Amino acid sequence: MGSRLSASSIPPLILTQLTPQFLDGLHGQRASIRHRLRTEALHSIADDVKDFATSTSRFDAFSELIGYTPATDNSEAFYGRFEVPILYDKWDGEIDLDHLFRGDMLLKVFASIIRGPQGAEGLFEGKSKLPQATCLQRIHKITCITPGAIVVAATLAIWLFSADTQLVQVGDETTIDYAARHRAYIRRIREGLRDKKAWAVGLMDYWNSIFFPNAEKSRDHGAAGNEQLVDDEEIDDIFAQASQVPSPPHNAAHGNEGNDDEADRRQTPPAPSQQSQPPCHSSSSPRQSSPRRTSSPPPRPPRRRAAGLRVNWRGR
Repeated sequence: MGSRLSASSIPPLILTQLTPQFLDGLHGQRASIRHRLRTEALHSIADDVKDFATSTSRFDAFSELIGYTPATDNSEAFYGRFEVPILYDKWDGEIDLDHLFRGDMLLKVFASIIRGPQGAEGLFEGKSKLPQATCLQRIHKITCITPGAIVVAATLAIWLFSADTQLVQVGDETTIDYAARHRAYIRRIREGLRDKKAWAVGLMDYWNSIFFPNAEKSRDHGAAGNEQLVDDEEIDDIFAQASQVPSPPHNAAHGNEGNDDEADRRQTPPAPSQQSQPPCHSSSSPRQSSPRRTSSPPPRPPRRRAAGLRVNWRGR
């Protein structure tokens, strides 16, 4: 048995030396994604790229697509959180969970990241193939979709079409809080899977059918505007009224992506502890209870995380 390395066991001098390198690496990751989406892969994602040329041109062409509502005499301008047409494959002016997070641009963004700059070409005709060259899908052996992958793709798609020039936590032009978006979106998907909501289960199946059709089927799976102050009661009602689908318990990996902030932790009922599971399968075993504990319990195995994309939104 090897000893586990912890921060407390690393000499402070070494930590001081490693921290700048770690932050430089995260900064480099964001810069790489920014360059990939707005330069190398743009022709594969969008049919006409001329409107992406400048911050102003993106705002003029795409602000409504990413949920912008102009200011009025009675309210300030803001960006909606779920009233965002780009998130849907069909948008009729109101939240429709059966179409949420299925927008074509989300899937093209994800393909461009995991399969390379041309990954989005022919995606919906079944012609997008895993390239022979090294790519994230090969490096991380990604074989199924996770909620974290969907949410990162959704957040990056909003950024791609925004007036923002830097890929950081809060947009430099729009003031959209991308980290807050990530937390809000993943919380809804996690809760939907936990509660066996048909829209959430169908969402996972839809993404897997596009990217991993042969994967094993498993039910456990002036641009500035204020960030919209979400009316939680109204949004909660929409998600709570969604229909359920009979299915086996969902994979615990679908509920362990990302970290909610303190407000989200207070709003989300805590999920029961789960033992480590592979990302695309599930199993459950009833916990036996006894009136008296006669011996100390065995140590809990560390949680494993499903393969998925993760982006650090904090600047240096």
